[in-house]
Amino acid sequence: MTEATGWLISDLAEEIERALAEGGAGDGRLVEGRATAVKASPERGNSSKIVMGTSCFAVRSHTGRRLATESLAPGTLRS
Repeated sequence: MTEATGWLISDLAEEIERALAEGGAGDGRLVEGRATAVKASPERGNSSKIVMGTSCFAVRSHTGRRLATESLAPGTLRS
C-alpha cells in the first residue's frame, strides 16, 4: 500500500511566511502581494482531483495564514 503524502502545519507555516518575507521560498511564490504555495495537485503528479496549498498575506500589523484545500471531485493524495 502506498503511504499518503503528509506535511506538518508548522513546516507549512514557516515556508509560506518565509516566502512572503523573502519573495519566494520552497514551493512558495509571490502572487499579487500574497505568498502562495501549491503542495499537491494533479499537475504536480501527487494527487488525483485534489488541490492543496497554503497562502499568507500581510495585513497592516499582523500576518494572516490560511491552509487551503480545494477538491474538484472525490480524489486521492499520493506520496
